[in-house]
Amino acid sequence: MKKMTIAFVRVSNENIQDTQAQEQAINDYCIEHDIKIDKWIKEKISGYKTRIEDRKGLQEIRELCLQDLVERIIIFNSDRLGRRMELVAFMSLLNECGVSVISVTENGELNSGADTDDLINDIPYSDEDEYIIENDLGEEVKLYAGDVMDLP
Repeated sequence: MKKMTIAFVRVSNENIQDTQAQEQAINDYCIEHDIKIDKWIKEKISGYKTRIEDRKGLQEIRELCLQDLVERIIIFNSDRLGRRMELVAFMSLLNECGVSVISVTENGELNSGADTDDLINDIPYSDEDEYIIENDLGEEVKLYAGDVMDLP
C-alpha cells in the first residue's frame, strides 16, 4: 500500500489570508517537486497555548503515522506544528515512524540526520509565561512565551 503525503496547515486565528498563504506555498512546493498531496489537515488553534493531545489535527496525524500510513508531512514552517516543548516528543515519534517532515520555507526535510537536533533546538516553544535564562555574558535575560530559543 502506498503511504500518504499529508499537507498540514495551522493558524492561530480566523485569518483566512494566513491559511491561503500557507496552502499556496505548499501547493507551489509540491508542484515544483512533483509531489501529490493525499490529505490536507487544517487547524485553527494556538500552537503554544494548546497541548498536542488537545489538537485534533495533530492527533489524526499521530494515529495515521502509528498505523504506518504516512510517508511525509509537508508544512509551511516548523512553528506550524507547534510552539510547546512537547513538540520534541512528537517529532521523535515521527522519526520513529519513518515520516519525513518537509518545510517549504526552511530548506526541505527537517528531520533528516543532524538537522533533527537543530530543529529541536530552534523550536519556538514555551510552557511558562516567562522565565529567566543566563546569556553567554553571564547576564540574566527574561524570555516570554513564544520567544524563539536557540539552545546550546
